[in-house]
Amino acid sequence: MKKTRRTGQVGDVIRAALSSVLQRDFANPDIGLVTVTGVDLSTDLRFAKVFVSVLGTPEQQDEAMEFLNRAKNKIRHALAQQTKLRYTPELDFRADHTAEHAIEIEEILKKVQPAAPEAAAEDQDNDN
Repeated sequence: MKKTRRTGQVGDVIRAALSSVLQRDFANPDIGLVTVTGVDLSTDLRFAKVFVSVLGTPEQQDEAMEFLNRAKNKIRHALAQQTKLRYTPELDFRADHTAEHAIEIEEILKKVQPAAPEAAAEDQDNDN
């Protein structure tokens, strides 16, 4: 979706409001810790892709996504009560795996990094 200043501002308001709504009204210990990481809005502000990160096992992550998508109308209603927007957007919850990818990349870099000084020392020996 095209990002404009307006969609960015409204997305930040929705992200903050959704975070508090999920913590206050929809807290469920079975689904783990749910964090709203981002909101992408359509240019007409009617549709929102809500990216969430779920701390827990893969089963808890799947359950959390199912729960959020089943309860999205109730969540939208609670969001409308908390925000004073002309239109409360339709919500589409999506899993955000950015943290998992960052951990994988870090693990790969840890494996490669110790080999890098050895390779540099061999290159210096070959140059002499």
